[in-house]
Amino acid sequence: MEHSRVHFSVYIVDAFASKTFTGNPAAVCVLEQGMELSDEMMQRIAAEVNQTTTAFVRRCDRSIATIKEDSFIAPNGNEFDLRWFTPTMENPFCGHATLATSAVIFDIYSSVEQTQLQPLVDVCSAICGTDAIVAVRFSPGTRYMMVHLSDGVDLEKLIVDPSRFLAVQPQSIKLNGVILTVRGNPPEMATGSGYDFISRFFGPWLGIPEDHVCGSAHTVLAPYWTSVLGKDVKKARMVSTRGGDLLLDIRENGRIGIGGTCQIVLRGQFTL
Repeated sequence: MEHSRVHFSVYIVDAFASKTFTGNPAAVCVLEQGMELSDEMMQRIAAEVNQTTTAFVRRCDRSIATIKEDSFIAPNGNEFDLRWFTPTMENPFCGHATLATSAVIFDIYSSVEQTQLQPLVDVCSAICGTDAIVAVRFSPGTRYMMVHLSDGVDLEKLIVDPSRFLAVQPQSIKLNGVILTVRGNPPEMATGSGYDFISRFFGPWLGIPEDHVCGSAHTVLAPYWTSVLGKDVKKARMVSTRGGDLLLDIRENGRIGIGGTCQIVLRGQFTL
């Protein structure tokens, strides 16, 4: 009697790597929502793949009130169950395999038909230059389109008219914002020095032509730049006319801590 077969995707990812065949490799098995594998089967798969760690990730459907402490929150806001196995035993946690999983999840769930976003990409090309775009990502959770620009773009001085984005709103995608971002510069350079990356955020669909400093944009930016740079990103800057610095912490469960300093400039009193 022939048994029904189960199919799922598997990836090999070099974590903490700026180029292939460096860093720490991990296997990532992506299970369909509702797919169940026994502990014994996952252990056998990990032994067969024979990486230091094999991660098994499955998208789940839980309300925010029931999110577990050990669950993984992806950059797009979806929640995933995540488990780690060495070739011989289950591991309670693995950092490099978690980073590898985030790269895979971002790749899967940020994919949108290129033709749907192409008009916006064309606007970015017109603003920034034909050869300036390195990569484009779409985050379904935040509905932000992130555009990675080449190192030669002076993002702070770039003149951007947000109304140009509104004019080409995709018909089949509800968009909330566009993020433009470039790599930060080494400390010895003036612009962007000491920052892992810098960015700007435009949200005309939300009534915000350009946000001075957008924290939510960094839930998309931080995992992306961690993958690109092959290291944990710690410090970022938004280069709007006001500008601001953000401190970042990608935590073990995939959540992203965002911090910074504040200055009180006004004290008053409402009387109702």
